[in-house]
Amino acid sequence: MNSENILWNAIEEFVELSDNAMLVKGTHMHEKHKSIIRWLNENTSNSKLLFVINAMQNITRTEFIGLKKQPKIGEAFRIGNNNYVFTTFNRVADEFEYYDFVIVYPIDRFVRERQTQVMNEINHKNYNKIFYVSCVDSIKYDFTVLDPYIQRTAYYDIEEDDPMAHKRIKENWNNL
Repeated sequence: MNSENILWNAIEEFVELSDNAMLVKGTHMHEKHKSIIRWLNENTSNSKLLFVINAMQNITRTEFIGLKKQPKIGEAFRIGNNNYVFTTFNRVADEFEYYDFVIVYPIDRFVRERQTQVMNEINHKNYNKIFYVSCVDSIKYDFTVLDPYIQRTAYYDIEEDDPMAHKRIKENWNNL
């Protein structure tokens, strides 16, 4: 079974259980959040999703979402079968109501700087399922800062698709 199938099985189990938040890590740096979006599009429809990103201009970059048009904060946008609203780490505000799913990407800065304000804000809202997604998993990052906010962790590695890239990424992360 490939790494994405393993992730998808973990997502399916997570969605079926009462757990509220899952951390997604691994060496498939710019694909973890996209894989979650693909799974949601294949397995849900008309769901309301909040995508919390570090900067709105990143939404049009291929490694983030790759949208052709940059939506405004709070603007609803359809991707596949579901409705997305985008916001930034600085604007996780009370005006954002109920969501079926929330994707927070990338969470690296919060782990690196041990900041938990965004997680506190998100976890205190009426959000059904939350995905905290890393980009870089340096061995110097202490992901235990997220322990109070997550109930499970899943992985999506590039090792099977590109063993050399997997090895190179792991070596680079050790030097961060």
